[in-house]
Amino acid sequence: MPIQRQRLTGHRRQRARVVVVSEGSVTEPTYINKLMKLWPDIAFTAVKHGMRSAPNQLVQAMKKELAQNPLQAADSAWIILDTDTWTAPQINLIRQWRSQDRRHVVGMSNPNFEYWVLLHFESGADVRTPEQVSRALQRHLPKHTKHLEGLVLTRELVQRAATHARNRHKAHDTDALPPPAGNTTMYLLVAGLDAIGP
Repeated sequence: MPIQRQRLTGHRRQRARVVVVSEGSVTEPTYINKLMKLWPDIAFTAVKHGMRSAPNQLVQAMKKELAQNPLQAADSAWIILDTDTWTAPQINLIRQWRSQDRRHVVGMSNPNFEYWVLLHFESGADVRTPEQVSRALQRHLPKHTKHLEGLVLTRELVQRAATHARNRHKAHDTDALPPPAGNTTMYLLVAGLDAIGP
């Protein structure tokens, strides 16, 4: 299910905008669709990039979007991706993009995005591989597929996930990419939503 693109009308835009480029084409957009309903005063824009999901391709897709529609002061741009098997030079491209603007935020999960979903339900302790994530998530979402059937997002659940992620990551440098196994920086995105939206 594609993320609905918010159309901007009139000469002055009243709502803060969050521009999203995600590596995944199903799970991440499905999650963002659920998330955007919790912050209706923020305009979410999904950037389509087809099946091209390498870090350099995500950065290029984002740069193209922002060249056409520059960020304003209250806006932010998110790149969401997994650690996968991306090389150090590939991940360095993500680091460089993030360092160019304080409004650039990276939600990177290790081992995968589903680990972030798992943190809505539990702390994620000792869960470090895709197989462990899948087994643990199955306990909470028995009919779980890439379309996140059964996941009903609430702000309370999202904040719980952010707290779990922050607690797990607090022993590490929060600027580090990729995050260690069993960690995610998705909580930084949630903090940004709280900062710009009621």
